[in-house]
Order: sequence, then C-alpha cells, then structure tokens
Amino acid sequence: MTDAIRSEWIKLRSARSNLVLIALAIALPLILSGLIAGLAGFDGSDSKEIFSNVVLGPNFLCVFLAGVIGVLGIGQEYRHNTIRVTFTSEPKRSRVLAAKVIVTTLFGLGIGLFSQLLDFGVASVILKIRDYSMSLTDPGSNLAAFSGQIALCGLFTLAGFGLGAIVRQPAGAIPVILVWPLIIEQILAGLLNLIHEGAQKWLPFAEGFRLANPDDTGLEAFGRVTAGLYFGAFVALLVGAGWLLVERRDA
Repeated sequence: MTDAIRSEWIKLRSARSNLVLIALAIALPLILSGLIAGLAGFDGSDSKEIFSNVVLGPNFLCVFLAGVIGVLGIGQEYRHNTIRVTFTSEPKRSRVLAAKVIVTTLFGLGIGLFSQLLDFGVASVILKIRDYSMSLTDPGSNLAAFSGQIALCGLFTLAGFGLGAIVRQPAGAIPVILVWPLIIEQILAGLLNLIHEGAQKWLPFAEGFRLANPDDTGLEAFGRVTAGLYFGAFVALLVGAGWLLVERRDA
C-alpha cells in the first residue's frame, strides 16, 4: 500500500498539467487577496467582514482548481491509457483506488491550508499598512470558516476524483465540477424556492460552501457542521459510484 501511495504522489507532483494548476491555485488567490487588501475600502474595522473578503473569498479559486486537479488524478490516466499500466503493475484495483483517494484528500487539505495561510500572511501586512486589522481567532467565526474552507478544499478535490472516475474523461468531468456548483445549482435554488421556501438547503454544493461561511446562521440552511457532513456524504456517494465503476469496467 505504501508503494501505491508513493506512486500516486509521484504522478501528482510530476504531471505538467498538475504543476500548472497547483501554481495557479496558489498564485491567483494570493494576487486577488493582495489587490483586495490594498485597494478595497472597508466599513469600520469588522474583522469578520475583512477576513471574508480578503482571505475566504479569493480562496474559492483554490477550491475549484483543486477540484480540477482531483479530476485529473484519475481522468488523465484514462485519457492517455496509462491506467492499464497502473492496473497491470498493481492488479488489485481497490489498492490503487485507495491510494488515489488518500493522496487526493491529503493534497486538497494541504493546498487549502497553505493557500489560506499565505494569503492571510500577505494580506495582514498590507492591511496593517492601511491601518486595518484582521484576526484569525477574533471573532471565533473566522477560525471556524478558515478550518471549514480547508475541509471544503479537501472534499472538493475528492469530489473531482469521484467525477473523474465516473466519467473517465477530463473533458467531460471538469465542466461538471465547475459549472454545476456555480450555475446549475443556482438555477435549481431559484426553482426550488418557488416550490418551497428553504428547499435549496438540499443542494449539496451550496451546503458545502457553508463550511467557509463566517456566519453560521440561517433557518433556511443547515449549520456549518451539518452542512459539512451532508456535503461529505454526497462526495462519498460520488467516490463510491466511481470506485464501483472502475472496479467493474474494462480499463
């Protein structure tokens, strides 16, 4: 199992497309965070508002790009037919899939943590120059949202892996991981609200985003922990469906 995990880690950090996406997932939020911290005007000194705008908002770019990397974790092997070599060297497909899930999850959590810490550090320096303050622990909701976005990044990366395992082609799975949360669920939320107010809380990605919401309130949605568990269950279904299909289909 250790060899399988090491092999998947080498694939992740050596593929050129992954390296480009990793660089973008770190650089784009950092640039946006710095611009907001340096140019935006903030009403008063509400640490929660500043933290949300400067750190949490920009890092959604990291979350979505991590999801794309999750798709490529298995999708590009099917695209280039290298999955056959992988399964030949390790006939137990469950071992390969378990290694991919472990590496994918740890990568998503790691890049989510690193990107946010980097943005927070750089933005804090810029804000201090402008006589604004931003704390990670005061109020406590900042830390909860910070931790929630790390979890969201890990789950999003894993959701991308599940979609990649189901669709098997990045060209088909990547639009889903990007378009479904940003557009399709927004349309569905409006339609569901016409039927029953508050019904949009059953949309999985919308609830997943609540993990990174500093305001853990609202009668029309789950709380942060419940929302995270709900989204986690949805991601588990995606991964389970992809796992089953990979086990049963020809490579």
